[in-house]
Amino acid sequence: MAPKTFDRRKTKVGEWEQELTPLEIAELLKHDADLPFTIAPLLRSGQKPAAYIREMWGEDITFFTSRSGAGRLIVIFSAPRPRRGIPISYVLQGLRDDAYDIIWLQDPSQLHYTGGVSGLDSFLDIVKRIDQFAATKVYQQIITFGVSLGGLPALRAGRLLKATRAISVGGRYPWHPGRLVREERSVQAFDPLCACASPSLTELVVVYSQRNEADRFNAALIVLRLGPP
Repeated sequence: MAPKTFDRRKTKVGEWEQELTPLEIAELLKHDADLPFTIAPLLRSGQKPAAYIREMWGEDITFFTSRSGAGRLIVIFSAPRPRRGIPISYVLQGLRDDAYDIIWLQDPSQLHYTGGVSGLDSFLDIVKRIDQFAATKVYQQIITFGVSLGGLPALRAGRLLKATRAISVGGRYPWHPGRLVREERSVQAFDPLCACASPSLTELVVVYSQRNEADRFNAALIVLRLGPP
């Protein structure tokens, strides 16, 4: 069997599609139709690129909008590199650009967003920034969504933002003993996800794979933290 070659072109495209909008990717494909973007087959099949434009609020927080007066806001707490999951360009292409605006966050410290992001020093600062922005738009619905280390922050933010729904997919719970052994920074222990919290109308959704032991274990910890419905 021949050794696998390192495809620098594919690696570069992988970086681009975590930042570029479908419109930007469609423009690149006009000049090189063979670029291996995830959404390339969708665009070749005749789909129009979603009309999102990108507004950088900071190094780790991006706002995507088509400026068509969308009535819903999705806040995505992405997993850290290299486990960020589905490219943001693919997510945007799958949404109605006239119905949804997107806020996409990345966690540079990998501390479940408790350390904040560039320009916002804490998790509460992140929530306040989003809440203030959403109030100016009067969104009819807010949904928070997170994967891996972004799962728990999505649930926390959902409650604080009074979101319609907060979704965690394969969420990971902060495991302090391991961090202490590795002499890493600890994650704040107190959060709004506890049985003692005030009642909330936000629907909390915890998604995990039954065949993945780590997923099952972390989901059980999250549910235990939440207490009975």
